[in-house]
Amino acid sequence: MPLRPAAPPVQFARACRTAVLLVAVWVWWAAAASAAALEITDRSLTLALLSDTTVTLSGRAELHLTGTGDPMAGCVIHLNSPDAWLFLREIRPFTVNGSFLGRIRVNGVNANTATNVRVVQHGVGSVVIPHGPSIRPLTIHSERRFEGNSATLPLHTYHNNANLGALAGNVRSFRLKRGYMATMARNEDGTGPSRVFIAQDDDLDVTEMPAGLGHSVRFIRVFPWRWVAKKGWAGAGDNPAQVDAAWYYNWNNNENSFFNREYVPIRQTRWWPSYDVTNAKQNVTHLLGFNEPDNAVEADMTVAQAIAEWPNLMRSGLRLGSPAPTDG
Repeated sequence: MPLRPAAPPVQFARACRTAVLLVAVWVWWAAAASAAALEITDRSLTLALLSDTTVTLSGRAELHLTGTGDPMAGCVIHLNSPDAWLFLREIRPFTVNGSFLGRIRVNGVNANTATNVRVVQHGVGSVVIPHGPSIRPLTIHSERRFEGNSATLPLHTYHNNANLGALAGNVRSFRLKRGYMATMARNEDGTGPSRVFIAQDDDLDVTEMPAGLGHSVRFIRVFPWRWVAKKGWAGAGDNPAQVDAAWYYNWNNNENSFFNREYVPIRQTRWWPSYDVTNAKQNVTHLLGFNEPDNAVEADMTVAQAIAEWPNLMRSGLRLGSPAPTDG
């Protein structure tokens, strides 16, 4: 039987190119078929985990992932509005920052805690909030029900007569965005009648200032809020990690909060530590009062002395913890 002649080289090359193209198309189709898309708009969704999914959150939207390990393997999460939040209930902020942010976008831009996103404690997990450090979460108004002149205020600044302008002593209503705390006081140094307002679970709309502050606010300071769990630690160094504490203090004001743990400074005695250091801190929300004022080897203060010194703590704008006496 005569042998079949071999295919010419040109025909063979064309056949190879066709085969390669068919394989490439099949790989693309398989990848496209396996990748899913999920859109969440103006609603909340809770899942144990997601994989290989492009998720887009818009409007007032929340995605809660409750799984451990990596509950969003192969996913890309798009946070496309300031109220589109991602909750990772079992993943600590330090891990989210180091291992998850590369899969999160804010309005199409890579998430970065220095520019466009907050990664914050939320119970034993985390929340990713698409807010940068330049956000102005508080809007104040000169009339009730958000009418009249208005101004939006940034974080941490000591707002007083000098920079409140015409609104000094003239705030009648305000809106505070979810995730922030605002302290308002009658005197421009933070003393006198005051209130701390916290927008923890929703935006806070105050249509009329409470009694004692209407048409009298001359001090405002705004802070980022953290949803800190109860477990705390008294001490410094790595000890808080041994009990998985969510916050700690160390009878001083020389440390700072970090991803997994909030630091709480203290005014240990009448004279120390420095108010200037405490008042310059930005990533804290509370300040503790004098430690054991009835103890001669601790704060060693009379009740009258503690009361007289208290206005100096109020100048920080932080929430204050009352002095803790000895246990006998």
